[in-house]
Amino acid sequence: MNSLRKLGLISTIILLISSVLTGCIVPSSSPEETTETTDDEEFSGTITMYAGTYSPNRVLNANQKPATELKKLAEEYEKETGIKIDFIKGLPADQDYMTWVRTKASGGQLPDIIWSQWYDANTALAKGTLTDLSKYLDQPNPYVDNKPWNELLNQQIISDTKSADGSTYIINGDYVGTATYFNKEAFEKAGIKEMPTTWSEFIEACQKLKDAGYIPFAWNLASTPTGTDRITWLTRLFFTNFFADE
Repeated sequence: MNSLRKLGLISTIILLISSVLTGCIVPSSSPEETTETTDDEEFSGTITMYAGTYSPNRVLNANQKPATELKKLAEEYEKETGIKIDFIKGLPADQDYMTWVRTKASGGQLPDIIWSQWYDANTALAKGTLTDLSKYLDQPNPYVDNKPWNELLNQQIISDTKSADGSTYIINGDYVGTATYFNKEAFEKAGIKEMPTTWSEFIEACQKLKDAGYIPFAWNLASTPTGTDRITWLTRLFFTNFFADE
């Protein structure tokens, strides 16, 4: 299947279903698979997609409910366009996802759309593996009065998840709120009269808490066996706010 013919359509599908996905990526095709075509060429056929934990056919653990929304959207899209979205089955629990992605990419077998965190998309894969969506986001969205896709997406998220060279490889699909609690009594004793609202103010408040004999900040690592995933959340939280402030 010709990848360039699918490109504009795939980017549309990604945005159409972005309300349920953490991140969607359009893989680039290898040079030998690519043929120049015009943008107005219509595509018909099947698009393959790996949607991670959002996949409707993933293997479920005890007490987990099946993901159904993506399947509904895919069925609606097929009814509207005649184009089928084929969801790749979930990987075995002992298989590392990014290793699987790299292996498939090197063999030219990566699905048309995959799930990924933005930092993996920007740093863990060889340049050229994924397609930069930037120019496609400037195109009109046929589902919302032909307004450009960029106008309908969260610009802060788009900006925060760009790669170092300014490319956009993912479309954010859902949001996770991370709550931070503070001790009013500790703030009062440390002389902190207002909540910090920037990174610099946060660091200053932490120093005041430390000087007053408190541990300024603590992070719960007990929710998983190793706590590794929580460490990545912490670093992302810090670095996002650091660059946003400074």
